[in-house]
Amino acid sequence: MDRKIHVLPDEVVNRIAAGEVVERPASIVKELVENAIDARATEISILVEGGGLHRIRVIDNGTGMGREDALTAFQRYATSKVKASEDLATIQTLGFRGEALPSIASVSRVKMVTKDEESLSGEEIWLEAGRVREIRETGCPRGTDVAVQDLFFNTPARRKFQRSVSTEFSHVTEVVVRIALAHCGIHFRLFHHEKRILDIPVTKERIVRIGSLLGREIYRALHRVSVRMDSLEIDGYLSDPGSTRPNPKGIYVYVNGRFIRDRIIHHAIMEGYRNLIPKDRYPVAVLFLSLPPWSVDINVHPTKNEVRFSSTELIHRGVVALCQDLMQGPSERCQEDTVGRGESLAPPLTIREFTPSYSTLPSAAHPSTGGPDVEPLRGGVLFKQPSFSLRILGQLDSTYLICESPGGLVLIDQHAAHERIVFERLKRGVENEQPEAQRLLFPETVELSAAELEAVQRYLPELKRLGFELEPFGRNTLAIKSIPLILSQGDCCQIVSDLIRDLISEETQGGMVKDIDTALKVTACHGSIRSGQALSMGEMTMLLNEMEEEGFFQTCPHGRPACIQIGLSELEKMFGRKS
Repeated sequence: MDRKIHVLPDEVVNRIAAGEVVERPASIVKELVENAIDARATEISILVEGGGLHRIRVIDNGTGMGREDALTAFQRYATSKVKASEDLATIQTLGFRGEALPSIASVSRVKMVTKDEESLSGEEIWLEAGRVREIRETGCPRGTDVAVQDLFFNTPARRKFQRSVSTEFSHVTEVVVRIALAHCGIHFRLFHHEKRILDIPVTKERIVRIGSLLGREIYRALHRVSVRMDSLEIDGYLSDPGSTRPNPKGIYVYVNGRFIRDRIIHHAIMEGYRNLIPKDRYPVAVLFLSLPPWSVDINVHPTKNEVRFSSTELIHRGVVALCQDLMQGPSERCQEDTVGRGESLAPPLTIREFTPSYSTLPSAAHPSTGGPDVEPLRGGVLFKQPSFSLRILGQLDSTYLICESPGGLVLIDQHAAHERIVFERLKRGVENEQPEAQRLLFPETVELSAAELEAVQRYLPELKRLGFELEPFGRNTLAIKSIPLILSQGDCCQIVSDLIRDLISEETQGGMVKDIDTALKVTACHGSIRSGQALSMGEMTMLLNEMEEEGFFQTCPHGRPACIQIGLSELEKMFGRKS
């Protein structure tokens, strides 16, 4: 009788494991850089081509390996960090599972050159799809040089789902930034197509590293914070309530030097800022949690980005207290003249001579969803007569316009409706290749992180078609020379910085059509009347006139309802007047 159950070959096992460990090129960079840190490297260079899909090379000056260790390292569950099950409770290293190298080698072509301090020569090992093809002695300095080529060449289904080169490289850059923030004693260099993107020297001051990676704007807004509770210690930096971002990518949390994502900590941060920052805005936070190794389980997922805490209540309480202490009392603000030890941030170039008085435009709101007795308003039904047929009754929660129509009651989400108006007008300008732009008398500058500046390069042509004239201007800085006319009353620096960060977070694949569509939607969102903004009767009337002029679309560009109509018959049923 034929057996139904059989043991999978090692080659198949490695490919299955690679699906968890190697999600994209950034996963390889993370694993190789963490291995270099565990090898006590003080200099790490990352060279990337084709966003990492073509080639990734990580060079370090760590302890290196001899021949036997180098060959063993490519076997599954081979590691120098764990010898017995008891060691799992006291792990201090970033890597420990012994899965990264065999998983990487199983879906690529790998060349490793390594040498330890005791050997006179190094070892050069070539692998393809996890199998050793060649090994020989070679001359090289102490350390390890790993080159990964043709990622997913033998798993075309996985390669097909990779994003564009710029998107993949933005993920690579973000991984390097996350690791570099926690390891100030290591010199990191990142190159893409031989172009130097990041050069992060060693520093003794963590705030210097944070400022050089996240930008001068964030550096100025940060406050030093710390708290001690039982076995928990938290040190780090939190931003002013007035300095927020449109997405949570500015939140960096580390546990015993390891970057993690944790819902409990994220919730605690947002709870600490509750009622202090606008809806759908996020603070910048760089927090370092120190705990006894036995109180945190890092053996949760092969990527090692998730952990479990023995006392989640203590973690949540500590982070909330950290945020609340910052808001309630004075704290140590990060100033360039108090960096210490003679270190300071290199000031970016600037041409700002005059600061126009702009109002601030916030991010998008989330409109309410209707129940069974309400339905989206059909486009055009209220405008059968030449005169406007809606009568404004008032404004609810500074967010919704309440109007009377011949057919009943109409609720309008002011942000969603105005967002559609701005979107349609910007779209016409692009289609006609005549965007209405306001040129700034004195150009403004906005500073980004190195990763954001690199990622935004692809969007500059599309943004120019919308009316944004942006040019690189010195160290991680963009000069704003013009903006769309419809946004000219807003804070152009805030609009551009939020716009860029939202565009990057969209992670769209390459292609002019998708890029311009994304840019249109995000620009319209930031150029619209905000949720929670009180409007006068004149402003509400003007909004309705503009809605009528544009054809009264029933949704915003993202597909959310802009108008909801409750008919007279539905109202009669609600009040029991009609069965």
